[in-house]
Amino acid sequence: MIVSVLVFLISLPLAVYTLAGVYQVIDGANRIGALMQLAFRIVLVALLLELTPAGSRIWIGAAFLLVSALHLSAQLVLRWALTRGHWQTERIE
Repeated sequence: MIVSVLVFLISLPLAVYTLAGVYQVIDGANRIGALMQLAFRIVLVALLLELTPAGSRIWIGAAFLLVSALHLSAQLVLRWALTRGHWQTERIE
């Protein structure tokens, strides 16, 4: 039980770090550097998977799903608010 909680808590920042690497590859101008950084982050995830007991590996996936769901829901809410005019987006000069 305690190992599962620790794995989940370690996986949360790693999931954020890896998801940021994915968006850096999509948005970045330096694609080679971004791909190298993403490869390093994936190696860290693989290392965590290798060192984690088999029963606790589900929590790594749960952390990645949670981070992805939070990111996508925040993105959709922001897009909805901007298209409905709830926020002022014009420049004030």
